Amino acid sequence: MAIFSPLRTRRLAARKAEVTQQLIVFRLQQEWFALPINAVQKVLPMPNVYGDPQATGVSLTIYQDKELLVVDVGRRIFREPPKSANQD
Repeated sequence: MAIFSPLRTRRLAARKAEVTQQLIVFRLQQEWFALPINAVQKVLPMPNVYGDPQATGVSLTIYQDKELLVVDVGRRIFREPPKSANQD
């Protein structure tokens, strides 16, 4: 049988609700990053990308018949060399 505790009930009632935000958290190299979930449109395995002749890390892909902007954050933040098709 549970014991009713007025002290615990008062403590929970006095507790203020906190506003929280959902985040997508990911790790690159040894660093952790987080993005607000409402800022992310889609998370996909790295698809074929187009339109980045200078290897800046920003390109396009086609997903479900729509063009999507692809940002290679490892390339943009850490200046990692571009990944070739045979590097997996």
